[in-house]
Amino acid sequence: MKWQEKEKNINFVLSPLGFEKEGKYWILEDANIAIEVTSGPLAGSWDKVNEVEGTKSELMDFMKKIKEKLGD
Repeated sequence: MKWQEKEKNINFVLSPLGFEKEGKYWILEDANIAIEVTSGPLAGSWDKVNEVEGTKSELMDFMKKIKEKLGD
């Protein structure tokens, strides 16, 4: 899938959730959440995800839902 198509899908998923695009970031002001959307795949490992005030599982569930909606 080309980047332009992925960007449309990201917009389709995040906009209805209340996120607003600011450059390469999608911001959800009320929840103090910022998602950086890169133009390519990220390197790394889920093992490096850190728990922040008990929200690790919530974040992982949120990310899984986004990936499902994007078809990845």
